[in-house]
Amino acid sequence: MSEKGEKATLELLDGAYALLWYNDLDKTLNVARNDSRPLYIATGKKSKNIFFASEDDMLIWLAGRNSIELKDI
Repeated sequence: MSEKGEKATLELLDGAYALLWYNDLDKTLNVARNDSRPLYIATGKKSKNIFFASEDDMLIWLAGRNSIELKDI
């Protein structure tokens, strides 16, 4: 990504992927996935935290195990 850029690198990928990366140049958090890999994103009800998981049931279970209420998935 640092040599070819984000879009060009993603176009080269083959197979299932769900990726999360931080771009230090423009200070952005980036998320990409293809149709072969799910990615669920949730926000905390009482915080500004964001949670990621490949399975929605796992996200719900992990949040519950850690006493975190989710606002939405």
